[in-house]
Amino acid sequence: ADIRGQDDWQSGASVKGTVSFASRQNLGIPEQSLVLRPAGQIVYIIKNNIAEERKVTIGISQNGLIEVTSGLSAGDIIALDGASYLTNQATVNFSK
Repeated sequence: ADIRGQDDWQSGASVKGTVSFASRQNLGIPEQSLVLRPAGQIVYIIKNNIAEERKVTIGISQNGLIEVTSGLSAGDIIALDGASYLTNQATVNFSK
């Protein structure tokens, strides 16, 4: 790389950089919220203290987050801790 305008840099030094090839505008969820079931990749939505199974389509994963390309909406409350132990229509107690 040809770096210009950085007079205080020394030749032979190294730098860590990030290259972005594309930008995405999807939701991201923590890895532990995604559950693999025979029906596919599942996230549990919590509504009125009931766990609702929701099939999702995922994209890339990075730094502990998984991109969700379909199946969720912004504002959905999802199960995080213990998600893999849930079943559809299970009663749950949670705190925000």
